[in-house]
Amino acid sequence: MAYAPDCKSVYAGSIPAHLSNHWETDCMRGKNRGERNGNSKLTEGKIIKIRRLRGVRPQTEVASRFGVSVGLIGMIMRREIWRHVRVPR
Repeated sequence: MAYAPDCKSVYAGSIPAHLSNHWETDCMRGKNRGERNGNSKLTEGKIIKIRRLRGVRPQTEVASRFGVSVGLIGMIMRREIWRHVRVPR
C-alpha cells in the first residue's frame, strides 16, 4: 500500500474519488518534482551541469561524478526527466 502525498487516506492500485483532483493537479503536474522530491540526489544546478556535459564527457564518467546511474544520466540528457529545468545559454 502507498500513501498519497498530503493525504492520510490509503489506496491500493487505484486513485479514490476524493483524491482524483488532488492527484492530477499536484502529483501529475509536478508539485513534488525535481529537487522538491525528498528522494532526489540531484538539484536543478546539477542537472544544468549534467546537460552541459553532453557530448563533452562520456555518460559513465558523468554518472560516477554525480553518484547516479548511467541510465539516469541518459534520461536527463535526452530531457525524458527533469524537463522543467532549462539550461541558460
